[in-house]
Amino acid sequence: MSPPARQYTEFEFSVNDPRSFKLKAHKSSELSSAVVQCSDLRPPNLLPLQNAARSDFFNVYPQHFSLSEPNLSNPEGLLRAYFQIFDKLFFFGTLGGNVFLEPRIKGSQYQHSHETGRRGLLTEISNDHRLGLIVYDDREANMSGTDWILRLLGTMLHYMILAFFRLFAARLRTDDKNYALLNFDQCGRTEHGVSWLDVAAALQWNVASENMLNLKLDLRIAKNLRKELRCSQRKEDFPWTCQLESWGLEKSDVKYTREDMEDRSKTKKGSKRANTQGVMGCTCS
Repeated sequence: MSPPARQYTEFEFSVNDPRSFKLKAHKSSELSSAVVQCSDLRPPNLLPLQNAARSDFFNVYPQHFSLSEPNLSNPEGLLRAYFQIFDKLFFFGTLGGNVFLEPRIKGSQYQHSHETGRRGLLTEISNDHRLGLIVYDDREANMSGTDWILRLLGTMLHYMILAFFRLFAARLRTDDKNYALLNFDQCGRTEHGVSWLDVAAALQWNVASENMLNLKLDLRIAKNLRKELRCSQRKEDFPWTCQLESWGLEKSDVKYTREDMEDRSKTKKGSKRANTQGVMGCTCS
């Protein structure tokens, strides 16, 4: 299903100048519109930074981004390379100096993510505006190396979207009785509100395009929508069908599942373990 046609607008920041993005200063809806609109661009109409990223990917260092077996032996390096590509393609180069990527792949106490229901973690760095983005080793038995790397890349892109809004979106503060509705329509209670959903759906479509990166990534949109609706105390007759379609979902995707319950239990246990080790931040499946 093709993404819906969108009307392009001007923003209070420049998509060609990462310095024009101010910390915690912009409407989340405006940030999401900018990312979504620019993700719709295709050659030869890409932004300069997008062109540079695509040139690196296809022409300058194509072997560096290959999901072939030699590269799979260095998953940390592969993640760092794709972090730069994703940052330039989708986030206007704003994350490079603001997000510290920490792949915890081998020999880590956080390695067994299947025990905690967690694939990644976004943390606040003390005395600094920067964020730490941790990607956990979640390789399962009999999972191919390529499938494993695609899942790690999906997790990383998922958290890069969260980091973008955490850094630059102004926080909603209101005592209005419709707080849950307003919050969901922006960043959301779990940071997976409409703004995140709009961007995640657009980027998942973009990276899968053959004339872009041709990567089949799963950003776990339906799962995190269900979690957001539960935390926002929204009924299952919401969101509306038109919104679900724009995210590539159907009404059945909103129904809470047994897997959600199991992962919720794992995440709670993992959060308690992380807190005892001094790790705080946003955790998502």
